[in-house]
Amino acid sequence: MKIIAFPYSGSSVRSYVPLLKNIGCDVLYYEAPGHGNRVNEPLLHSFDEYLREAQNYVYENLNMEKNVILFGHSLGGVTAFEIAKYINTVFPATKVILIISGRNGPDYRHDMKFKTEKDVIDFIEKFGNFPDGLLENPSFRRAYVNLLWADLDVISTYDFKGRPVVADGVLLSGESDPIADPIKMTNWHTYIIGACELKVYKGNHTFLFENLRVIRTLIKNYIVYYN
Repeated sequence: MKIIAFPYSGSSVRSYVPLLKNIGCDVLYYEAPGHGNRVNEPLLHSFDEYLREAQNYVYENLNMEKNVILFGHSLGGVTAFEIAKYINTVFPATKVILIISGRNGPDYRHDMKFKTEKDVIDFIEKFGNFPDGLLENPSFRRAYVNLLWADLDVISTYDFKGRPVVADGVLLSGESDPIADPIKMTNWHTYIIGACELKVYKGNHTFLFENLRVIRTLIKNYIVYYN
């Protein structure tokens, strides 16, 4: 069994290392162009381009696994969902387990196409989780705003085509998440053909990192169950 992890907006996929390190199976960390160890590549601004990159990565790295867990938070969640459909087609013998965190159902449209840098900074200050003063560093602010801005363009251009996925699903939600609330997340049940359950944790959109220990235990349990 393998886990393939997909990053959330404005992040390197390595942000998941505290959650997934030594989790009990191989973990593949998909890094998007312009992020992390691909920082010198151009950022992408459309979901179709973003998905093609992720599909290529999966095709090159999945092989003929019996079971695979696809994990993603926010943008990573909808990327995992679309990759699950790709695996259904290209690797039909592979059973998919989807762990989607902090993202409303796929038919919910997130319009996050901001017009100005100030709009993006306001968004960061509302939903980000940075140490005080970090955004006052001009070089960091410029680099991070551009990166996040591109990722928000990506999620804003996601166009759900209505096709469900054959997978078992686990939905993770923050009880006070203003971006993806538990009620809207239940709509995933409509588009996941298989067992699907919702887990709600204390916290807002960063709840994943405020509940690392319990969510890590949850993932370990699923690895044991499906292995």
